[in-house]
Amino acid sequence: MNSRRSSLGPVTTMQRRSAGHFFLQLTGVRNIFILALHIPCHKSIPYTCGASRNTMYCMDCARIPSSPSLNNMLRKLLTVTIALVVTGFAAMTVQAQSSQEEIASEVDAVLTNMVALAEVFPADKYEWAPTEVVFPFRRHLVHASQASYFFVGLGGVEAPEGVDVQGALENVMEKEDVVDFLKQTQEFAVSSIRGMSDETMDSMVDLYDGSTRTVRASLLIYLRHNSEHLGQLISYARMQDIVPPWSE
Repeated sequence: MNSRRSSLGPVTTMQRRSAGHFFLQLTGVRNIFILALHIPCHKSIPYTCGASRNTMYCMDCARIPSSPSLNNMLRKLLTVTIALVVTGFAAMTVQAQSSQEEIASEVDAVLTNMVALAEVFPADKYEWAPTEVVFPFRRHLVHASQASYFFVGLGGVEAPEGVDVQGALENVMEKEDVVDFLKQTQEFAVSSIRGMSDETMDSMVDLYDGSTRTVRASLLIYLRHNSEHLGQLISYARMQDIVPPWSE
């Protein structure tokens, strides 16, 4: 059996010719790139094994000088990969920073529609309900406002001084007062959510049902809650032949 000794031990001619990939005596990221390329050995006559600059080695230690075109390709691959990594980190940062904005925008949209319905609904119908077992129109609006203060409060934001959240159902009665209360709630909720830090959004809180959620998840529950009440308010308006302003 024909063999010769290299720095990695005896290697047969068959082993040299059957070697399918280059092992590159390079360091760092460049070495990883070249290994990932799986470049087949295209030389039938191996050179004497030895370490030298810009030299690649197949698995049987046959020396084959690297080409400028390969080096140029590797530099391009490295540049593209670094750009992708940097872009990925930037995207994650933007995503983390924008979750508050995204939730706040949706909350704002729901409350904006509630205010619009509150303004067009007749004052003498504010205590009207389709049946005796459901909330009257006014109660939906005030309840949604109370929920806003509760859920936003999970993020450590207290209601503004002078706002009686607990007594709102009994004290906020007239249409004008309800609309003002709802607008004040909207401004508070939207600005508070936008101002929350990532740490606050990721913190765990206990909810009314005994479950433990992040503040972020709790705000999504809040958004769903108020959206359900908005849907009921739309039904109330339609039953009174009132077209929601945004649908006109």
